Amino acid sequence: MAKKKPGAAGRTAAVTPSDDSNGGSLWGLALGCLVVAMLASAMLVSKHFGGHELPGCGPTSACAQLENSAWGKVPGIGWPTSFLGLAWFVGLASAWWSARRALTPLLVNLARLGAAMSVLFLGVMLMKQQLCPYCVVTHLANLGFLGLVEKIRSGSIPSPSDLPTAARRALIGMGLGFVVMTLGLAPAEINHRARKQSDAQASAARSVAAVNAAQTRPAETATPTGAESASQAAPLAGAPSGSPTGAGTGTDQALTGSSDGAPAVGGPATGTPSASESGTTAAAGTEETGNLADASTTAPGSTNKPAAAAGPKARPGFTGRYLLGPENAPYRLVMFTDLQCKDCKRVESEVMAVVGTRKDISVSLKHFPMSNQCNEKMGEMNLHPNACWAARATEAAGMVGGDAAYFKMVNWLFERSGGFTDAELRAALPQLGFDANAFLSVMQSAETDVLVKKDIAEAVDLGIQYTPMVFLNGVEFRGWEVAGVVQTALAELKPGAPSGSAENDKPAAAVAKFIEDWRVQQPRRAAIDAKPHFLSGNATAKVQVVVYGDYADENTSKLDFAVRQVVQARGDAAYSFRHYPANMNCNPKLKKVFTEYGCDAAKVVEAAGILGGDAAYNKVHEWLLSREGSLSPDFATKAATACGLDPAKLLAAMADPAVEAAISEDLRAAGVMGVIQIPQVFVNGKWLPRWMREGDDVLGKVVAEAAKL
Repeated sequence: MAKKKPGAAGRTAAVTPSDDSNGGSLWGLALGCLVVAMLASAMLVSKHFGGHELPGCGPTSACAQLENSAWGKVPGIGWPTSFLGLAWFVGLASAWWSARRALTPLLVNLARLGAAMSVLFLGVMLMKQQLCPYCVVTHLANLGFLGLVEKIRSGSIPSPSDLPTAARRALIGMGLGFVVMTLGLAPAEINHRARKQSDAQASAARSVAAVNAAQTRPAETATPTGAESASQAAPLAGAPSGSPTGAGTGTDQALTGSSDGAPAVGGPATGTPSASESGTTAAAGTEETGNLADASTTAPGSTNKPAAAAGPKARPGFTGRYLLGPENAPYRLVMFTDLQCKDCKRVESEVMAVVGTRKDISVSLKHFPMSNQCNEKMGEMNLHPNACWAARATEAAGMVGGDAAYFKMVNWLFERSGGFTDAELRAALPQLGFDANAFLSVMQSAETDVLVKKDIAEAVDLGIQYTPMVFLNGVEFRGWEVAGVVQTALAELKPGAPSGSAENDKPAAAVAKFIEDWRVQQPRRAAIDAKPHFLSGNATAKVQVVVYGDYADENTSKLDFAVRQVVQARGDAAYSFRHYPANMNCNPKLKKVFTEYGCDAAKVVEAAGILGGDAAYNKVHEWLLSREGSLSPDFATKAATACGLDPAKLLAAMADPAVEAAISEDLRAAGVMGVIQIPQVFVNGKWLPRWMREGDDVLGKVVAEAAKL
């Protein structure tokens, strides 16, 4: 048995496991834990730089949501937390190796500090219900490292004479490892940010160029946008979240790209709001709306009349009801906004910084609250619980006091990220120059609700995918996702341009926007499909259309029919289907069962493929998606009979391990591609959030566009 040697009084001893029979192996295991933590962190760093998509860590995953949240950035410098983690573990591994199996107090304290941070981050992930698998591996490996350190410490031999040298080596190793890795990441991050900045500036420059070109052309006739179709996508309220590249999504809430992650949801084939939502700063829940929630059901004709309301001024053309700047300005900015959206707040501040220095820009706002309390396009989502009341507060301010009062209220709300309680609002109203009782009477009237919903309807007609949605002289302003781009672009608008009217501003119809949103995306990395099933065409076709869906979902059936119609009419397109059952029993990304037979239906189709190859797979696929009504408990037997298969053999084949493997492969691929809703369609690797509007074949037009590229 190892004996402990007494250390000098008042002196901290180093510890070496050299006389402990298990010491060497424990030391190696501890180093192994650090290596695992380093590798997991390095994978997250690689993802950040866009080298590849990690399985289970797609654009709308918990990984993306956490990276876009306050917990995903180092305060002050905005570096991803994964950078700090990688540098920490490289430094700690270097210190561990440099100490030469002498467990100094420095190493023990570093292990404890790191473990405390891991406990904190694991707690945050559990609280937010956003479990990033690579983060979890990193932190569990770190906790394992601490456990081994404590075991070595409790069973080893004190060696006071080793303390000065071992401690010095460990300190130098920690410092060198941390600094070298940090210095290595710094230029890569600088270049990465520069590329993003450059891309955003190029997008903004194209927007400004389009505006300048339009000023030299005669006014054009507005193009009707058409009516909105019925809902085609079912947002999954428990699915993973994520975001676009100028637009993003998530099934827990998300689209493709906005850093706020807040895409418009619930409409025709739209996604659901994204992860970036973790950046919301306003308080959630009923505390935000207080007792005002009781007024949300005020019906038209209510006796609760506005007090001393001037009413919104009627302004022709594409503009908001209230205006900051000249009525006829050379440059006219219109922003669809959500007063609890952090990107909206940032963009508004950039705009105001420029407007304050020049007199040739006018600004007006329209509302698109990310809350189902007033926005039916959000479906079951209530991302910003106070956004509807915040919007109604601005409308009340405008009705009572006109343009100046409207923007005074907007500024007050953005300063507090759109959140307020009844008491806070009532206390602030006199300071803002309002009579509290008169203001609240107007705010709670039906008219403010009608005005906000009017803006929402207009945003939908324009194809809104996220907030903010910014227009300059009727041209969509792109590139705002990167901080500072809006301010820089607006500051460079040429002075002395002729004044114009909002009557001449005619934003592109929704369909044109949907096609452009698809076109400007970067293709997502192809998700592996070991045995693809082509319903039409083959792997060599120029245009590849891939649908992720659920056989028990009505909207998947609609999309399947639309894709078949488009692809079969062409000779250069192919269509393949991948499983995304909206059922937590086989889809662990979800938190509830949305379709009762989603898992079994996927198994039936895969089993048919095992029994009869592609022909049988296709027959059962088409039978399931061509049926009328919901699936019945005996649907598998009916499908087999209708498609010429032996029912008993089909049921037996459903238990084949290859069936589960195929479904699991599709679910992993869905994670890579950032699938967050059903159905979701990709054309040549680019997500098409909206694939149809009534009277407009969006999918067909996008496929035709893809064939030209």
